[in-house]
This record gives sequence, C-alpha cells and structure tokens, in this order.
Amino acid sequence: MKRKIVAIIMALSLMLTGCNTIRSITSYITGNVTYTTKGIQTDITGEYSEKALDSSWSNEEATTVAASNENVEISGDGAEEKDGVITISKTGTYVFSGEMAEGQIKVSAKDENVKIVFNGFAISSTSVAPIVVGEAKNVYVTLADGTENTVTDGRSELTETEEYTAAIYSKDDLFINGTGSLKVEANAKDGIKGNDDVKLVSGTINVTAADDGIIGNDTISIKEAAITIKAEDDGIKVTNEEDTTKGYLVMDGGSLVTECKDKGIDTVSLVVINAGTVDVTSENEGIQSLNIVINDGEVKIDSKDDGLNISDGSGSDQMEFGPRQLDEQNRNTTNQSLDSTNERPEKPQGNPQDNGQLEERPEKNGDTDMENFTPPTGDMQGQKPDETGGGMMDQDIDGALIINGGNVTVYAQGDGLDSNGDIQINGGYTLVYGTTSGGNGAIDYNGTFEVNNGIIIVTSNGDMEQTISDSSAAGMETTLLEQSISAGTKVEIRGDNDEVLYSFTAEKECRYIAVASTKVKEQSNVSFVTDGDE
Repeated sequence: MKRKIVAIIMALSLMLTGCNTIRSITSYITGNVTYTTKGIQTDITGEYSEKALDSSWSNEEATTVAASNENVEISGDGAEEKDGVITISKTGTYVFSGEMAEGQIKVSAKDENVKIVFNGFAISSTSVAPIVVGEAKNVYVTLADGTENTVTDGRSELTETEEYTAAIYSKDDLFINGTGSLKVEANAKDGIKGNDDVKLVSGTINVTAADDGIIGNDTISIKEAAITIKAEDDGIKVTNEEDTTKGYLVMDGGSLVTECKDKGIDTVSLVVINAGTVDVTSENEGIQSLNIVINDGEVKIDSKDDGLNISDGSGSDQMEFGPRQLDEQNRNTTNQSLDSTNERPEKPQGNPQDNGQLEERPEKNGDTDMENFTPPTGDMQGQKPDETGGGMMDQDIDGALIINGGNVTVYAQGDGLDSNGDIQINGGYTLVYGTTSGGNGAIDYNGTFEVNNGIIIVTSNGDMEQTISDSSAAGMETTLLEQSISAGTKVEIRGDNDEVLYSFTAEKECRYIAVASTKVKEQSNVSFVTDGDE
C-alpha cells in the first residue's frame, strides 16, 4: 500500500541579522531602462547591431592571410607580418586560413571597425597571447560556415607584468559570430577576455582554460552561440565594479555549458536569462550575482556549494553564526520510515498558471502548458555530504533572485536558492534538490521570499529550511519525514479529493519536501504520497 503524510506548515526558528545595504544599482543599463533592485526591471535584453549580426564576407572584398606554419602570404592592404606577428592597422575585412605556429595576430587600428574571418584557421604560441586587440573601435570575429578554427595559448605561465593574460585578449568591444566553430585552449590563464563588452552572437565556441573561461569587464551578451567551457576557476564572469550601469550578463538564447572549479557564472551586478539553455557544474556556486533574473529557458545547476546565490561578491556579506534549526515541536513526522523503489516514473507535472492572478507569459516555442511539461532530467544522484557542515549567517544586501518563467533545476550541496536579499517566484517551474548534509537548506534568504505564480518544489535533509513570506499570492505546504527517502522514490503531492496536483521523482536522498503554488493555496488539505511498502 502507499502511505500518506499530511503536511503541516512548520514553524521555523529564524535568527536574521539586521539590514545592511551593501550595494545597489540605480543607473541606466540599456537604453532608457532604469534598473533597481526593488521593483526590478526584468525585460532587459542584449543589444546587437547590424554589424554584430552580419557574418557575411567575400575574398574579393577582403585582405586574405594564408598561413603555413612559418610562411605567411598576405594579399591586400591593412595587414603586415614581421617576426611572426601579423599586425592589422586599419578598418576592413581580413580572412585567415591555414596554420600558424608560434604566431600572433595583433589589431592596432585606433577607432576603426575590424572584421576578422577565421576560414579554417589555427594559430598557437608558447611566448605571447595568440590574438590581441590593442586598439580598435569594435572587432568582429566571424567563424566561416563549416570550418573548425583553433586558438592555442601554449604559455605555461605568465610574468607579473604580462598585460595580455588570455588566449584571445581585447581592450575594446569584441564580437563573435558565424556558423563555424572556435576552439580556444589557454594553458597559462584565461580563455577569452574583453576589457569592454563581449558579445557572443553565434557559432560554436569551446573554451578550456587554466583560470577563467570567458571574461567581460563591462558586459557579456549571448544571442545564439553554443558555448562550452571547462575552467580551473570561473566559467564565465563579468568584473566591472566601478560603473553601476555595467557588470552584467544577458543571455537571449543559445546554450552555455560550464564545468569549473569555482563558479559557473559570476557577475558583479546582474544575470538575466531570457531564453536558451544553461547547464552548470561547479565546485563552488552555480550562478552568483547581486541580482539574478530568469525569464525563460532551461537552467540546470549542479553545485557543490550554493546553486543560485545572491551576493555582492565581496566576501563581507558573511559572518559566523549558528545554524537555523527547525522548531522540533512543530515538525511533521511519521512513526515509520518510507521505503524507496527502483521505479523511475514521470517527472513533476502540474499547471502553475491556472489562478489568473498574474499576466500569462507569451508562448515562446511550442506548448507552454505546464500540464504537459517534463522537467529536465539528470544523472546526478545524492552528492557526498559536506562533512564540515554550515554555520555561516549572511547579512542583508539590496539584491534579488527573480524567476518569472522557464524550467529551473538545482542540485546543490550547499543552499539551493541562497539570497542575502530577496527571492521572488512569478512563474515557471523550479525544482530544488537541496543538501543531504547539515548546515544548509534548499531555500535560504534574508529579505523576503514571495511566490506569486508558477511552481516551486524543494527537497533537502530538512536541517534548516525557510518558508515563503506572508505577502505571497501562493500557498506553501511542507513535510518532514522521520527518516529520509532514497533517490529514485516517486512523490505525489495531492490536494482535495486525492487529486494529484504534482508528481516528481526524488533524484537525491531527502527528508524534507515542500511545494508552493497558487493551486496549493486553493486546497483545504494537501498530502504527500510516496512509493512505500506494498
């Protein structure tokens, strides 16, 4: 038979520090859109000029550079080669083909637009950065259709005074487009670095880096590019801390897959995901920024620390404190443990948009009805517990995590959704597989946690959990089992008359389960049913 556990709202013992605003954004970011962390503007998109979108070219209108190791043949004006360095000095289109060992391309064209076409080209160097933009207005790198192109930084280490620290280094705005592929290997430090804006418009870009994968100082925009990063530090990051109109990343489509030793995505001010797919595997936080907005798309985070983390990044927003424990007197437990099963049934299903309280998001691609939605699957099972546990308490900052749509799945060994400011869920489907160890929770926030539409389901060990704020339009139900259920256990969340509201398969061991939606609020009784003894 199946055993039924009727949920109650657990009282939580919350010990929060006083409010201390560390950083806020009040200036313009794009166009005339004013961005603030309170009532945040969420419809920010990347800006792509006609030149950025234009990947067309022809040999007849270009200067061609054909390389064969140490031999370089240049046909046309604006480029010259000396001692293995090809210098581009004026505006124009430059088409590169062949292979160049121990070489460098250097753009030195002040206030000029330069287009570089990689038409089946490989360049490497063990002494200098292979691609350097020293002076230009904008540099557009086009990956020719059907070609494979490689940039290899073979330096084993950098001197303390080395200025060009990446395999592709630009002091000015850098754009990459086209339908070919680009492989970047950085053995000394970073893969691609831009001191201004970096816009990854299209093409297939694969980066392997000894330090950070892709860095933009001011902004990074992703339109249709398919990006894969393997980095020994951060996957992709934006670093400008001086100008509050900058320091952000916008993803309008394409795909981003990162596997890194530190953070998957790390920006100073803002991350906006409007479309596309994001798949992060990290040994620290999955995505970290002062503000994170997910409007649509598929987002999957597998992190050994926090999944989605709202932080000012300074490290000053943490202070030592004891863990927040559940109120033992209000725990909802059972007298018998629940057995797991090897069955792998359907994923969570349900309809978060049926209450009509928020304006329905327009359809993007195909059917967006959540009743027909199957969340992304993954191979990740329960991670090895962090034996050191938690014990850190965060100070409030003026930042927010906002989920307006899309499918978000988080596997975290630290906190799943961790905001030193606010959390707001306005749509979409969010599924958080939280920690199996102590000192962390699936949800951790210092400001408010509002669920107004959409669905959020969380699981964890139940060591330290927080529920939604009273200002939420949705309702929340929770349960804490006497013993954990194993990964692979099917869970049904039922409402009045035993109607199945949502169902999912626990992909990590868990003891605590919670669900929040407007549909839950409409029920007079919510229960959690698991696979048990027959």
